[in-house]
Amino acid sequence: MSEILRTTGEGLGITFESLKREVLNEIDWHRVDLSGANLDNLSFEGASMRNSVFDGAQAAKSSFAKANCILASFRGAVFLNCSFREARLRHADFSGAILRNVDFSGADITDAKFNGADVEGSTFVTAQISGTDFSGCNILNTQLPTAVNYEDT
Repeated sequence: MSEILRTTGEGLGITFESLKREVLNEIDWHRVDLSGANLDNLSFEGASMRNSVFDGAQAAKSSFAKANCILASFRGAVFLNCSFREARLRHADFSGAILRNVDFSGADITDAKFNGADVEGSTFVTAQISGTDFSGCNILNTQLPTAVNYEDT
Protein backbone atom coordinates (compact mmCIF):
# COMPACT_ATOMS: atom_id res chain seq x y z
CA MET A 1 0.00 0.00 0.00
CA SER A 2 1.35 3.37 -0.90
CA GLU A 3 -1.15 5.92 0.37
CA ILE A 4 -0.14 9.29 1.69
CA LEU A 5 -1.65 10.27 5.02
CA ARG A 6 -2.73 13.88 5.01
CA THR A 7 -3.01 15.27 8.53
CA THR A 8 -3.34 18.71 10.03
CA GLY A 9 -0.38 18.26 12.36
CA GLU A 10 3.02 16.66 12.29
CA GLY A 11 3.57 13.99 9.68
CA LEU A 12 2.06 15.97 6.82
CA GLY A 13 2.86 14.15 3.60
CA ILE A 14 4.47 11.09 5.17
CA THR A 15 4.23 8.03 2.95
CA PHE A 16 3.59 4.73 4.68
CA GLU A 17 4.60 1.60 2.76
CA SER A 18 3.45 -1.97 3.40
CA LEU A 19 1.08 -1.43 6.30
CA LYS A 20 -0.28 -4.98 6.00
CA ARG A 21 -0.64 -6.71 9.35
CA GLU A 22 0.92 -3.80 11.17
CA VAL A 23 -0.21 -2.75 14.60
CA LEU A 24 -0.98 0.96 14.78
CA ASN A 25 -2.43 0.95 18.29
CA GLU A 26 -2.84 3.99 20.49
CA ILE A 27 -1.53 6.46 17.89
CA ASP A 28 -2.99 9.97 17.58
CA TRP A 29 -4.44 10.07 14.06
CA HIS A 30 -6.58 13.18 14.70
CA ARG A 31 -8.02 14.50 11.40
CA VAL A 32 -6.14 11.97 9.27
CA ASP A 33 -7.51 11.54 5.74
CA LEU A 34 -7.53 7.88 4.68
CA SER A 35 -10.09 8.32 1.89
CA GLY A 36 -9.92 5.40 -0.53
CA ALA A 37 -7.16 3.65 1.44
CA ASN A 38 -6.83 -0.12 1.72
CA LEU A 39 -6.74 -0.86 5.46
CA ASP A 40 -6.89 -4.67 5.35
CA ASN A 41 -5.53 -6.60 8.36
CA LEU A 42 -4.59 -3.50 10.38
CA SER A 43 -5.10 -2.81 14.07
CA PHE A 44 -6.02 0.71 15.16
CA GLU A 45 -7.07 -0.46 18.63
CA GLY A 46 -7.28 2.42 21.09
CA ALA A 47 -6.12 4.95 18.48
CA SER A 48 -7.41 8.51 18.55
CA MET A 49 -8.98 9.21 15.14
CA ARG A 50 -11.30 12.12 15.95
CA ASN A 51 -12.61 14.02 12.90
CA SER A 52 -10.83 11.59 10.55
CA VAL A 53 -12.00 10.73 7.04
CA PHE A 54 -12.29 7.14 5.76
CA ASP A 55 -14.64 7.90 2.84
CA GLY A 56 -14.43 5.13 0.23
CA ALA A 57 -11.78 3.25 2.24
CA GLN A 58 -11.85 -0.53 2.41
CA ALA A 59 -10.87 -2.83 5.23
CA ALA A 60 -11.10 -6.56 5.87
CA LYS A 61 -10.29 -8.18 9.21
CA SER A 62 -9.14 -4.89 10.74
CA SER A 63 -9.72 -3.70 14.29
CA PHE A 64 -10.79 -0.28 15.50
CA ALA A 65 -11.70 -1.65 18.95
CA LYS A 66 -11.73 1.03 21.65
CA ALA A 67 -10.67 3.66 19.07
CA ASN A 68 -11.90 7.23 19.40
CA CYS A 69 -13.58 7.97 16.06
CA ILE A 70 -15.91 10.74 17.21
CA LEU A 71 -17.10 12.82 14.22
CA ALA A 72 -15.26 10.53 11.78
CA SER A 73 -16.61 10.01 8.26
CA PHE A 74 -16.86 6.52 6.73
CA ARG A 75 -19.16 7.48 3.82
CA GLY A 76 -19.18 4.81 1.11
CA ALA A 77 -16.50 2.76 2.88
CA VAL A 78 -16.41 -1.05 2.65
CA PHE A 79 -15.53 -2.77 5.93
CA LEU A 80 -15.82 -6.56 6.08
CA ASN A 81 -15.30 -8.72 9.21
CA CYS A 82 -13.95 -5.77 11.19
CA SER A 83 -14.26 -4.80 14.85
CA PHE A 84 -15.39 -1.51 16.37
CA ARG A 85 -15.96 -3.12 19.80
CA GLU A 86 -16.25 -0.44 22.49
CA ALA A 87 -15.21 2.26 20.00
CA ARG A 88 -16.32 5.87 20.44
CA LEU A 89 -18.25 6.71 17.27
CA ARG A 90 -20.51 9.59 18.36
CA HIS A 91 -21.71 11.61 15.38
CA ALA A 92 -19.78 9.35 12.95
CA ASP A 93 -21.16 9.14 9.42
CA PHE A 94 -21.42 5.68 7.82
CA SER A 95 -23.90 6.77 5.12
CA GLY A 96 -23.84 4.45 2.11
CA ALA A 97 -21.14 2.26 3.66
CA ILE A 98 -21.00 -1.53 3.38
CA LEU A 99 -20.34 -2.88 6.88
CA ARG A 100 -20.78 -6.64 6.64
CA ASN A 101 -20.13 -8.81 9.70
CA VAL A 102 -18.79 -5.83 11.65
CA ASP A 103 -18.79 -5.98 15.45
CA PHE A 104 -20.08 -2.77 17.09
CA SER A 105 -20.65 -4.46 20.50
CA GLY A 106 -20.39 -1.97 23.33
CA ALA A 107 -19.61 0.90 20.93
CA ASP A 108 -21.00 4.39 21.49
CA ILE A 109 -22.68 5.28 18.19
CA THR A 110 -24.90 7.97 19.68
CA ASP A 111 -26.21 10.32 16.97
CA ALA A 112 -24.28 8.45 14.24
CA LYS A 113 -25.62 8.17 10.67
CA PHE A 114 -26.03 4.84 8.88
CA ASN A 115 -28.33 6.18 6.13
CA GLY A 116 -28.54 3.63 3.32
CA ALA A 117 -25.72 1.55 4.80
CA ASP A 118 -25.53 -2.23 4.46
CA VAL A 119 -24.90 -3.67 7.94
CA GLU A 120 -25.85 -7.26 7.10
CA GLY A 121 -24.56 -9.76 9.65
CA SER A 122 -23.21 -7.06 11.95
CA THR A 123 -23.79 -6.87 15.70
CA PHE A 124 -24.77 -3.84 17.74
CA VAL A 125 -25.44 -5.77 20.96
CA THR A 126 -24.81 -3.53 24.00
CA ALA A 127 -24.07 -0.57 21.70
CA GLN A 128 -25.33 2.87 22.69
CA ILE A 129 -27.56 3.90 19.77
CA SER A 130 -29.55 6.87 21.05
CA GLY A 131 -30.33 9.22 18.17
CA THR A 132 -28.61 6.98 15.61
CA ASP A 133 -30.14 7.10 12.12
CA PHE A 134 -30.55 3.68 10.48
CA SER A 135 -32.93 4.89 7.76
CA GLY A 136 -32.71 2.88 4.55
CA CYS A 137 -30.30 0.35 6.09
CA ASN A 138 -30.05 -3.30 5.13
CA ILE A 139 -30.22 -4.91 8.59
CA LEU A 140 -30.64 -8.52 7.43
CA ASN A 141 -29.21 -10.93 10.05
CA THR A 142 -28.07 -7.99 12.16
CA GLN A 143 -28.07 -8.22 15.96
CA LEU A 144 -29.50 -5.01 17.40
CA PRO A 145 -29.83 -4.03 21.06
CA THR A 146 -33.05 -5.19 22.71
CA ALA A 147 -35.85 -2.96 24.00
CA VAL A 148 -35.44 -0.35 21.28
CA ASN A 149 -38.24 1.00 19.08
CA TYR A 150 -36.70 0.89 15.59
CA GLU A 151 -39.73 2.55 14.00
CA ASP A 152 -38.44 5.84 15.44
CA THR A 153 -34.92 5.49 14.00
